[in-house]
Amino acid sequence: MQPEQCIYKAVLSRATRIPVLRHYPGTHDENGRWSDREPTQEYVRAVVYPATGEDLELADEGSNINEMVAIYTVDQLSTLNEPKMIQPDIILHNGRKYQVMNVEDWGPYRKAMAMKVEE
Repeated sequence: MQPEQCIYKAVLSRATRIPVLRHYPGTHDENGRWSDREPTQEYVRAVVYPATGEDLELADEGSNINEMVAIYTVDQLSTLNEPKMIQPDIILHNGRKYQVMNVEDWGPYRKAMAMKVEE
């Protein structure tokens, strides 16, 4: 069995429902003014781990590993999409909020890195 398949099976066996605040594009009202939509709470099946030193190497300079988590999921997560004016997903985990910074597609699953959001 290939390593990706082993990790995929582990993700599926350990995954729990994790709440995600998802932002959808806003709209223009009848007067042409832009109106942001409130984020929608949805759920993804995921495993959340503290970030490792290797993960930190991929993070932006000045990032604090204690404020980052690695998320393994078979579901889609979104990062900032400036052209479409879509904000990144916010993961709710252990009473904290984490903003999805990047998502890597690893075949049957995805690995995302998220940074703690100050309230």
